[in-house]
Amino acid sequence: MKVYLLDVLGRGLRYFTDEKSLISYLNRDDNSGELIHRYKLQVVEAQVETDTDGKSYLENYNRETRERNQREGKLNAVLGDEYAIAVDKLITFIKDNAPDLFIKKKFLQDAELVPVEKKTFSKFIAKKSGYLLYEVSNKVEYYKLLLAVHNFKAIEDRYYAIRYDQFGKEFNEGGFTKDINKKNFTIAKSQLKN
Repeated sequence: MKVYLLDVLGRGLRYFTDEKSLISYLNRDDNSGELIHRYKLQVVEAQVETDTDGKSYLENYNRETRERNQREGKLNAVLGDEYAIAVDKLITFIKDNAPDLFIKKKFLQDAELVPVEKKTFSKFIAKKSGYLLYEVSNKVEYYKLLLAVHNFKAIEDRYYAIRYDQFGKEFNEGGFTKDINKKNFTIAKSQLKN
């Protein structure tokens, strides 16, 4: 199968999967007075690499991404990368101690798709703050692990966290922060400064 890549100056790259469409496009521009002699055409011999449906492709991509991120995260932890070690400890704590709700399962699945690079993973943690700060645990030990991965400034009196209905659709639900969470977060934050 041939693919025709046409660099149309000023309009960007276009592609055609058959010669008839390409010729029709070129004739139209030639008749309208465009400078088609300046167009750059590249003919590529292509073959189908995979033939699958969208869901299977996405599942395969997610599986490969999870495996790659887990491999790289474990390798970085073994090599002594402090951030990778902190992420590994946090994820292990959540797996072992967070209440078994759908949100926990969803968080762990999403976390596996994020590379363990400080900037990227910290941004992911910040987006999940409603769950992580208020619902996983209220222990000082947990907050130390969380703060080692993302430096949260404070804990709010009221929070919003993502919830899922029985069909897996997301919605936000609010709540008031428990005093024990506020107290232990403050203790963990002060101990990390020392």
